[in-house]
Amino acid sequence: MDLRTFFASERGTGLGIWVGRNMPARVGLLLVRLTSAYIVKRRNSSLVRGIRVNQSVARDLPLNSPELDQAVLQVLRNAGRGYYELYHRMGQGREAMLEAIAFPPELDTHLESAQARGQGTMIVGPHMGNFDLALLAFGVRGLPIQAITFAVPPGGYALQNRIRADAGYTITPADGPAVKMALRRLRAGGIVATGLDRPMPGETRTVQFFGRPAPLPTGYVRLALSAGAQLLVIWVETTEEGAYRARVTPPIELVQTGNRRHDTVSNTERVLARAAQVIRARPEEWMMFSPVWPQLLED
Repeated sequence: MDLRTFFASERGTGLGIWVGRNMPARVGLLLVRLTSAYIVKRRNSSLVRGIRVNQSVARDLPLNSPELDQAVLQVLRNAGRGYYELYHRMGQGREAMLEAIAFPPELDTHLESAQARGQGTMIVGPHMGNFDLALLAFGVRGLPIQAITFAVPPGGYALQNRIRADAGYTITPADGPAVKMALRRLRAGGIVATGLDRPMPGETRTVQFFGRPAPLPTGYVRLALSAGAQLLVIWVETTEEGAYRARVTPPIELVQTGNRRHDTVSNTERVLARAAQVIRARPEEWMMFSPVWPQLLED
């Protein structure tokens, strides 16, 4: 079992939960630093190679650049700290999760305005900062949300999805019935959320991301167009004090020309262009471990 498979497994996720809930911050964060230093040396592991490819593109560096060693280490440390905080806060209860993330007032304004119009909201975002903790805190706030996830999640993701369901999410795989449910929810003025930067294995269709073709999902745009929903891009940043804050774009106006395929691709790429700006500003907080551009691993 390689490192990426282990950390995505139920056993790996369960270990992270135990550490976060049982170790004090001083010990837990020291363990994060030691583990990150060990992992980054395994340059041929799929985990390190995936991060390296993504950081290479986000930072506009050649794949063999020595600077990427430090970049990968930064990502691993930030990810480890984020998971420690996530599981530590979970162990402290719902109020602790809410206190961990500052949500911008304009997010509530966008949601309330759409609700007043009877319009649904499609929320998408890159895996930035402590996005898992933000998801849980957002669900704890009491807003009913459908989250669209992996069609067949590995054990660790399945465990995380059970945790999200406990926070109030309706968790659905990315399949036909889930899409129909999401469409009904959006048309009724509800909220649907999903990620935008996780590559889809086996996907032959591509969209432009950072100026390169990538096998990324486009379904969230099709849903928003079909339901007439507003689309918000949300991400999480780490503050100078080490806390977390969510950020949100104004609703992205989706263009409709009548050509469904063209509209899906062009609007997806407009959303991805905004996400790329966010990632470029803080590449060390981009927690995407699967290679978004798998073709670069073959070069």
